[in-house]
Amino acid sequence: MSASTSRPTPQRPTSPRPSRRRAPRTRGWRSTPSGSPGPGGIFASGRLPEGHQLLAETQDAVAAAGAPRPSALGAPYGTDLRLYAAAGIPTLQYGPGDIRYAHAHDEHVAIKELEQAARAYALLAIRRCGIA
Repeated sequence: MSASTSRPTPQRPTSPRPSRRRAPRTRGWRSTPSGSPGPGGIFASGRLPEGHQLLAETQDAVAAAGAPRPSALGAPYGTDLRLYAAAGIPTLQYGPGDIRYAHAHDEHVAIKELEQAARAYALLAIRRCGIA
């Protein structure tokens, strides 16, 4: 009688690291799983046509809310205003705080600035809607 011994099936040697599949190269920022760019992923600008009344109305509302009248100037960062601008909606950006602290580990806004901005937004909305 002969004894049969079963041998284990030879296995391929495994790599110490799992294989990695490279993500497709894209320009700029990564896309979301749906393929659309994520928030702020495209650094296009908002747009406000020269002489548009929204600028003066916003500046007036800010001053009436007790804050210094803001200057009109551009900024070197992206926002979601690009989505409105792409749809033909005039845009501008105004808000409390210092951009140097936006999305930083020490992000903060003074309560007084937050209150002034809230008053400015309310005044602007009331005035543009013709309520006051």
